[in-house]
Amino acid sequence: MKRSIRWLLLSLVLFWLCAQAADDEPEWLYTMRPGDNLWSLAQRYLGDGGASVKLQRYNQIDAATKIPPGTRIHIPLSWMQQQPAVARVVQLRGDVVLQHSGRQPEPLTLGGRLWMGDSLELGEVALVTIELADGSRLLLGPGSHITMDRLSAYGDTGMVDSRFRLQRGRVESRVRPLKGPGSRYEISTPAAVTLVRGTDFRVGVESGSGISQSEVVKGEVAVNAAGESVKLKAGFGTRIEPGKPPLAPRPLLPPPDLSALPERLDAVAITLDWPDQKGAVGYRLQLLASGDDALLAAHQLEQSRIDELVLSPGRYQVRIRGIDGLGLEGLSSRHLLEVVKPLPAPSPEPEPQLRLEPPAFNGAWVSFRWNQPPKANHYRLLIISEQTGLPLFSRRFETTVLSLPLPPPGRYRVSVEAWLAVESRWLRSNLYRLVIPPSWALP
Repeated sequence: MKRSIRWLLLSLVLFWLCAQAADDEPEWLYTMRPGDNLWSLAQRYLGDGGASVKLQRYNQIDAATKIPPGTRIHIPLSWMQQQPAVARVVQLRGDVVLQHSGRQPEPLTLGGRLWMGDSLELGEVALVTIELADGSRLLLGPGSHITMDRLSAYGDTGMVDSRFRLQRGRVESRVRPLKGPGSRYEISTPAAVTLVRGTDFRVGVESGSGISQSEVVKGEVAVNAAGESVKLKAGFGTRIEPGKPPLAPRPLLPPPDLSALPERLDAVAITLDWPDQKGAVGYRLQLLASGDDALLAAHQLEQSRIDELVLSPGRYQVRIRGIDGLGLEGLSSRHLLEVVKPLPAPSPEPEPQLRLEPPAFNGAWVSFRWNQPPKANHYRLLIISEQTGLPLFSRRFETTVLSLPLPPPGRYRVSVEAWLAVESRWLRSNLYRLVIPPSWALP
């Protein structure tokens, strides 16, 4: 009898310990549907149909094959099978080097796939956007170096585990709300680890010093460093030095005033300037296609102005934010800008043409004819002797034809000039050489 009581007490203790362990174990809940059974469930999510016995015991189910639809099945996260997840390159600008684990470096290509262990190194003007298995996006700025520490998923549950290691540069994350206890999104730097559960946030690492910045635009993140954790809400940021805890949350600079920026420009190389922002020691300017999140260019500026920004005709979204003394980037202002094709410069009016035709001879007479240029008021015919250089004939008249007696034998240069009163100048024709032989001399 006493032995039976001892066994009963021992069983109760073991049951309590198992229940306590179950309370501490993260679980994923599955709702049974028509046609489901524990064997198919175990095969699908645990990778082994035989594990259905474990599920039956864990959920204290007597008849494993007669579970009504709507029943919630508790599955310990540690039992679930993880599979490699893939990330896709959805935007690429500039030179980016992809390093697969154990392989030679190669250029990154648009549409390429990234796996756990891959690293990316961006050039000084490069930009990359990566889309994860759950639709979250990671934007890498110029000069960044990042490694995909973990890219995995729990089957088709929607739970995704994404972890990145940022050695330098800046990243902007747009994380979809994480599903289930197995979902994780984490960015580690030499100074801190930033964990999120559905948010828009930014992380930066200064080259050389390893100092990190974390800024939250939407949602909430936790920043862990040197054994301490800081929670950041939307509109706050922190700075972390390697080996030190994060600074207390600091309000981010508000969006700068962009109301003075033009909405339409007809120049190819443009200048944009806006009022200086209190507390800003620099600015981040990003250029995006209008109506899209595709980043076209990014600039870090020391003043509230950018010159010679070369843009093709089209619609753009300009995104600008201030940078404070700790290197924290503030909240962004957005401005829509349309660049139209510059109107061509008006073509100069063609130079009027005055053309003297070859002279026509008629017995003892010679006739000269020329065209009438636009805006010509009157004319002057010049006949100059090549021997003396003196004018033989020079007279003003208003007609475009003139008949004269033959000049004495000799060589002459003949031209006509038209007076353009609007421009206050003479327009000269082509030069015609006139030769009168001695045999043409009048008796």
